[in-house]
Amino acid sequence: MSRLGTAVARTFGILGLLVLMVPFGASAGQRATPYHELDPDPKLLATTPGLEAPELGELLDRLERRGFVVPLAFVGAGVVVLDAPGVEEALRAEPAVKSVRRHPVLTSARPGASRDRRTAGMLRWWNAGFSVPGLGADARATISEVRICAGAFTEETNPAARDQPCHAGTYGSPGKIHYAAGRIVVNLVLPKHETATTWSPQKQEIATSELARALNWWSLKSGREASFVIQDWGPAATRYEPAELSMDAEDLYIGDCLGSLPVDFDSDCAYTMVGELNQISRDALRAHWACTQFILDANAFPGSGALAYAYLGGPHTVALFENGPLTSEELDRVIAHELGHIFQAADEYASGCTGCGGAWGYFRTPNGNCDNEICTGQVGRCVMRGAGEYSEYEMHQMEITMDPCRWTKEMAGLRDLDGNGILDVRETTPETMFTSALPETLQSSQGLSVFGKTWDLPYPSPPDYAEEVTVNSIVGAQFSVSGEGWNSAEPLDGDWTSADGGFELLLPPLGGGPHTLAVRGVNTVGAEDPTPAHRDFFVYDVILREDLEIVPGLVHGPDGGPRRPGFELEWQVDGEDFDSEYRLYRSRANGTEELLATIRSPGGRHPRFRYEDTTVQPGVDYVYQLDVHIPGKDPKLLSRTSAASSPSQDSRLVAMAPNPFRDAMLVSVRVPGGPGEGWRVTDVRIYDVRGTLVRSLGALRESEAKRFDVEWDGRTDRGEPTPPGVYFVRVDFGSRSETNRVIRLR
Repeated sequence: MSRLGTAVARTFGILGLLVLMVPFGASAGQRATPYHELDPDPKLLATTPGLEAPELGELLDRLERRGFVVPLAFVGAGVVVLDAPGVEEALRAEPAVKSVRRHPVLTSARPGASRDRRTAGMLRWWNAGFSVPGLGADARATISEVRICAGAFTEETNPAARDQPCHAGTYGSPGKIHYAAGRIVVNLVLPKHETATTWSPQKQEIATSELARALNWWSLKSGREASFVIQDWGPAATRYEPAELSMDAEDLYIGDCLGSLPVDFDSDCAYTMVGELNQISRDALRAHWACTQFILDANAFPGSGALAYAYLGGPHTVALFENGPLTSEELDRVIAHELGHIFQAADEYASGCTGCGGAWGYFRTPNGNCDNEICTGQVGRCVMRGAGEYSEYEMHQMEITMDPCRWTKEMAGLRDLDGNGILDVRETTPETMFTSALPETLQSSQGLSVFGKTWDLPYPSPPDYAEEVTVNSIVGAQFSVSGEGWNSAEPLDGDWTSADGGFELLLPPLGGGPHTLAVRGVNTVGAEDPTPAHRDFFVYDVILREDLEIVPGLVHGPDGGPRRPGFELEWQVDGEDFDSEYRLYRSRANGTEELLATIRSPGGRHPRFRYEDTTVQPGVDYVYQLDVHIPGKDPKLLSRTSAASSPSQDSRLVAMAPNPFRDAMLVSVRVPGGPGEGWRVTDVRIYDVRGTLVRSLGALRESEAKRFDVEWDGRTDRGEPTPPGVYFVRVDFGSRSETNRVIRLR
């Protein structure tokens, strides 16, 4: 690779290359608390050896859809999940998960044994959290303030950078990280001279574990709004010795290192390759953002006393493994600072900031904590202040002693102005549209497929951002017909996994007349499309609201005769019926069909119909069929329902019909013998299940009739309606009585 020039695309200082100030106060003899105890969220480690990017991304989607929080994941190694009800069972049900741990993971690796680099780095981070970090026995000398100043250049003011086609990209350009929320991939690359023996397995493990702790710290401090995936590429070969190159020559080893990875790049430009690597990793892991972390096996940058530097928003940051006077034990604290720059936050120490103003990050926030002036609300002791803000002991307690101040958090997009617990960047709403046609007139709506699309609208970005990005996902699409409640549509790809998605819905059977179909999306925070998409259409069809209802009852006899047991048939049309004609047929089981009635509709909306079948014979099963004849259409079957009439009364002295009943029933009494034979009916009484008298239908003295009927309207002697339930009908024949059970329906 040819050299692109030492001044190519170097955006140092205010808008580009940002460094960590390192005044440092010594501390010795103090013991640190294990950082798993410092993190208030109990976690589980699920090992997933060999689970590569696409499958890991799908696993993360499944866990997050169930509401589980995954602050950290390692490609090819495992995932860390916050403990919650059901989470362990969910993890163990995943085929890729080999083990689930709450405590240190004991390994069988021994000197000389083969070891999985990615798993070893993850386990070192996990196990270190359960032990007290080693602190140097001797106090380190106080280090005077060290700063890097290679020029306060931007791509607008530096001709060498401005004129080059290969550069890191302007502020807010596509691919840059806008804020500390969503799923973020961090590519870890360890540059190594092709002939060097640097990066021992132990060093690789330490590098991974230090990066992991810094990322978990940001996940914690963001309120778990940010989750991270480490794509550990390990040592990457370069023709140059990175430890001997100045910072403005970084493109030499970056281009070589990325070119040695098993990735197909479209460019040989170092900065373009970093952007491509970030994009490839972001897409493969279904993430919102990505950046690259280079860690050099060195203790200092040639000609500089800086420990690390980063580009605002990415695409990358660079740190030193030996970490100058702080050593690798405090590399996590340094990386945490540089990640603040990745999330668009500015330096806040005196020599790194120029004042309390400016416009930083997605919300164009002023640098109100700059130590160069007395700023309103200045707080000190912030991750973006100098290293001297914290002692060595405090660095090892970073989960509880280090924080991003309110200015840093807002610069990093972690703002919640209305205090409702939802970040402003997540206060988004979906938009919804139809993607298929819906005819204006339908002969029938049942089973008709309608397709659409819904997507989340990003929180508005500042004018100088080239793209707007949302970290919310669509979790569902809903549809409603004519305001009759909301139902779920089905995602076209089988699940909701991203900020947009297509869907399909099936129209239910709808009654005739005009209808309106509304569709809306729903996102991660439960926000619904405030302006659902609508389609108006007309259905030329007749359907029943419910199936044909057949109820036993007392109906008027033929030609207006006395009431007798029969069937009441009722139905109601959903919507309009277009002055249709209804035909009711009856047949005995396995018998001949006959037309009972032809009923002309009065028209209108939701008409209801009632018909009494007065020619029912006792003990016969019937089948009723209801057809509708819509003007201009073929006859349509609406319902085919069977019903059984009451058994014949010939074998009993007392019979009730209908039984069960709803409104009224007939008590039929057959008087044994005749006049002068000593039989007489003295009373007909109704009792409830407790034996309490409910109704007396009156004493029936001697009668010449051999049979008579008494009607009970379901009321008590006081005229009050009885509730549904079981009742007993008792008929007295002089000294003899007969009792039968009857059921009243609701």
